[in-house]
Amino acid sequence: MPAPVILILTFALFCRANGWLPHTVVPRYCALRQLKSVNVILARVNAWLPFTDYLALCWYEVGANLYGLPAYNQAADVLYQQLSE
Repeated sequence: MPAPVILILTFALFCRANGWLPHTVVPRYCALRQLKSVNVILARVNAWLPFTDYLALCWYEVGANLYGLPAYNQAADVLYQQLSE
């Protein structure tokens, strides 16, 4: 049975938010849950990473507009540069 999209997206968001790499998190989770489709899940998590970066970019842009803090602008600029490569 394939992993639900919400699980895949949760992994991608968790990794980005915490600075973890999917290739370290996914195999551990799969081992704990006794899942054999590690490579499939890992590929799907990696496919969602650009989307999670875009969500973060939107978050920082909104924060910059709401609060006017330079940290939000800086984080948004880094993500914008990363996504445009």
